[in-house]
Amino acid sequence: MKANKDEIKAWLTRNGKDRDWLANQLNTTKSVVDSWFSSRGFPSERLAAINALMLPEDNTPMIRVPFTDEQLRRTNRAAQIVSSEFQEYCQRAIAAQFEQDLMRVLPPALKDAIGYDEEGGEG
Repeated sequence: MKANKDEIKAWLTRNGKDRDWLANQLNTTKSVVDSWFSSRGFPSERLAAINALMLPEDNTPMIRVPFTDEQLRRTNRAAQIVSSEFQEYCQRAIAAQFEQDLMRVLPPALKDAIGYDEEGGEG
């Protein structure tokens, strides 16, 4: 599947990348990349290279999380504030929420059986 310009924009934002980074990866200038995002469109060979950049680096299962533009902007800004990549920031947030939700519903006997310490997580 070939990404369109909206998917490329969203991918760049999710991954804490910008058009300068994309231009560098494609050995071109930001002004050329900007022109691709305008009505000019992406040359097919560059679009193939962009699709390759967008592939996951490993076989880690990926999930799609629908964000509004505002949620995406605020989450990306929060990741930048704590000097984290967007994806890493989201992974930590989801894992922390999962842990909190799971521990809220587990009975005390099961918490003891898995060695969960209320103060510090797994014990």
